[in-house]
Amino acid sequence: MRKKFFNIITLGLISLLVGFFLMVAIFLIYGRDLPNLDKLSYYKPRLVSKLFTYNGNFLEDYSNENRVFSSYDDIPSKLIECFLVSEDISFFSHSGVDLKGIVRAFFKNILKTFSNRRLEGASTITQQVAKNFLLSNEISYSRKIKEIILSFRIEGLLSKEQIMELYLNEIYLGNGSYGVRSASLNYFNKSLNELELIEMAMLAALPKAPSTYNPFRNPTKAQKRRDWVLKRLFDESFIEIDEYNSMVNMPLKLSKKKKILDQKAMFFKEAVRREIVSKFNESKLYDGGLSIMTTLDENLQLFAEQSFKEGIKSFDKRKGWRGPIDNFKSIKDWRIKLENFKNPDGLYNDFLAIVLEIKDDILKVGTKKGRIIEITINELKIIKKKKINLKNEIKVGDIVVLKSNHQSQKVMLSQIPDVDGAMVVIDNYSGRVLAMVGGYNSNSSFNRATQAKRQLGSAFKPFIYVSALENGYSPASKILDAPFVLNDQSSDGIWRPTNYGNKFYGLSTLRLGIEKSRNLMTVRLADELGLDKIAKISENLEIYESFPYLISSSLGSLESTLIKITSAYASIANGGKKIQPVLLDAIQDNNGNFLYKRDSRKCIDCLVDEDDDIDSIVNNDSILPTVDNNKISVFSKESAYQMTSFLMGVIKRGTAKSINKFDFQIAGKTGTTNDNQDAWFIGYTSEITVGVYVGYDKPKSLGKFETGSKVAAPIFESFMKKVYNSRRPMPFYIPKTIKFINVDLFTGESTDTKFISEAFKSDFKFEKNLNKKKVKEQEYDLRGFY
Repeated sequence: MRKKFFNIITLGLISLLVGFFLMVAIFLIYGRDLPNLDKLSYYKPRLVSKLFTYNGNFLEDYSNENRVFSSYDDIPSKLIECFLVSEDISFFSHSGVDLKGIVRAFFKNILKTFSNRRLEGASTITQQVAKNFLLSNEISYSRKIKEIILSFRIEGLLSKEQIMELYLNEIYLGNGSYGVRSASLNYFNKSLNELELIEMAMLAALPKAPSTYNPFRNPTKAQKRRDWVLKRLFDESFIEIDEYNSMVNMPLKLSKKKKILDQKAMFFKEAVRREIVSKFNESKLYDGGLSIMTTLDENLQLFAEQSFKEGIKSFDKRKGWRGPIDNFKSIKDWRIKLENFKNPDGLYNDFLAIVLEIKDDILKVGTKKGRIIEITINELKIIKKKKINLKNEIKVGDIVVLKSNHQSQKVMLSQIPDVDGAMVVIDNYSGRVLAMVGGYNSNSSFNRATQAKRQLGSAFKPFIYVSALENGYSPASKILDAPFVLNDQSSDGIWRPTNYGNKFYGLSTLRLGIEKSRNLMTVRLADELGLDKIAKISENLEIYESFPYLISSSLGSLESTLIKITSAYASIANGGKKIQPVLLDAIQDNNGNFLYKRDSRKCIDCLVDEDDDIDSIVNNDSILPTVDNNKISVFSKESAYQMTSFLMGVIKRGTAKSINKFDFQIAGKTGTTNDNQDAWFIGYTSEITVGVYVGYDKPKSLGKFETGSKVAAPIFESFMKKVYNSRRPMPFYIPKTIKFINVDLFTGESTDTKFISEAFKSDFKFEKNLNKKKVKEQEYDLRGFY
């Protein structure tokens, strides 16, 4: 008996030794060439970067992995308890591996091998960190052995708190969520410290199978798994029975994180994305966890998109119907065919239908939802014909665009515009881009506000005139409006510009020249002034990259972008100080450090000592804080105001008088290029400058009479009425060095009858300055020009 007992002891010791040496051999074999742990010691997670509007609303995010980092101290203890009971209850006591769990899983997996069921891993949180950071997702015993070895090493290198921090930030929790903070936002739209215990339990239910237990996709399975976590909390004495009973079986309450302007402001977002990539790189944007404060005003953006789309649709309707977008040869199984037909870009709130029957003045169509609609001849007004023969215009099987008329409760024939354009809104003083529309179709990658280079036409003229005001001319100075002929290299050998309407008006004041947008006056003024002065002002304002010394350049024959010309107008509104358009207010890294700040101005007299009398400071104007204006002055504030006065006249009685319905001060200028290919309107109040451009991507005429005043100005008008629906902007600032004299609009001479109050610089005197730039009218025979 004793010998038998001795043999058993000996066999046990040998088995232990063999097992020990076998374990050592396994560790030596599998422990070689394992990844080092530097990645854990210097953990740099891939973090999501977020865009915000100017007042802090969430706009967009950019990421390879949607993760927001949280330190261990910022993670609620209750949330950690939820993950402990669901994933690894002995985490704070084991040394990296749960031996009991491994043995249990080993025998269960032997049975599962014969049933093709998913094998159990028995992984501790430390093992999951080893797998997620350092190994692949391969299901094999060799990977499991490596995982165990690495877990022991991790436990020797990092504290439990550090391991838990890595785990809760790296783990994938479904719905594009990496880490608990991102999941909290994606499922509940809450920060971690706002979560209720039942919501924490839901997050802890996800690691086992994030897709299977995704509460948005599988709410029943998710709720059962969440209730299991609650039961585990009760079993482990983390909650009392009453607390458990109050939460178990409660329905899920989810809330997706909200984006301001979802599917809107697409051109602005893309412009910001490109700027961030150019400032840093794509990795910094998509993995760097940046907080990006943009300049976007969400209300102005909505107004801009609405006004722009309305204006483009209105123009397109004037041009008439272009026909169906496609045709099905047969209407058999029409609903299935229509359901499989991809909606074209730019459809928005309109919808597609298929023509099923045409009889007399009624069109019968079917929609994707299976609805049959009858459309009468009155709802086909987009077909621009006095008498419409439906069978000549439309065929059975045609795919057409329809829109709902909410006022009449009827459906009307519509179409997607083929014309395009852009719109931009800029703050007059900071250059902050408050709204941007880069085209009608928001899915387009081409931003017509920043990338489309087009001839400016008459929109450039104000800078000829402001240059004149800077060089001795006054609003009352006269320029001859008469033919101007120049030899050139064209086939005709001469360049002969004309006014709109081919009329000439003789000597006219500078004001009339800009208000009526006189081409011949502008050319002659540029010729007198000298192209070098015009080149200097246009290059200082960065309207053009370079200004060729060609007289035709004065009529806006050069190409520029909408955002550049709009910024130049903002410089007029800002008293002649150069405005640079900016899309970003600030950029911070994940730790809150500023990587970029737009406003570098200094506040003068802003620091107040504790002993200072605040009341005396407030009542003393001489020591009130001021912000240093460090912008470059391109032209004087006096010339800037005179030009503003001119541009107010453009709207009051000039080329933009069609929109003269404002009850507050507003200034602006139309622009139309040769053959009406491009239509412009740039205008401003004392607060904002708005630029509008309309034209075809492949340049062609917009049509006869389709000028800036008819095409672009109404979009501007619509936008301004929305912005100033319930308030009014301040009047334009008038420099103290400006004086007003009553003059005749046409002669510019002082008068007390039928006058306008003209703005002159304080040193202006009629006797000296009125005819400073004399042109003898008798040198020209104007009789044949009228």
